[in-house]
Amino acid sequence: MATYHIGSFQTATVDAMPSSGKIAPVNGNANGNKCVAYEDANFSNLSGKEASTQQVFPLPAGIYWTVMPFNDQGPCMYCSFYTLSDLLNNAQFTPDLAGGAIGGGVFGTSDDVASFIAQVGGLLILPAGIPYTI
Repeated sequence: MATYHIGSFQTATVDAMPSSGKIAPVNGNANGNKCVAYEDANFSNLSGKEASTQQVFPLPAGIYWTVMPFNDQGPCMYCSFYTLSDLLNNAQFTPDLAGGAIGGGVFGTSDDVASFIAQVGGLLILPAGIPYTI
């Protein structure tokens, strides 16, 4: 099973990375950062930022993560949710790095969560360990 490498960098840096295999939201956060992920096969597409990424492996059954951009140095902030229900009910409490939470209320589907956090530079990681955005 594939593993992925995820980092948080300036939006312009992420946008300039090769598109082949890139998983990244369209928008960045209020600080101008966003997450980016590449599968192992496209690791070199991180354009010199490889050492600043974190490797994500497949998760135990049912585990979801929200991944939020932290800064432009690579580390991301991860929040885990143990079931789909947990994700849908509690993703709204993912910290927004400004002292609050991202909000959005109770979500209907994992796609809704992925879409919402993509608006603030984040990614959803599905239980198979696959970074996902809409």
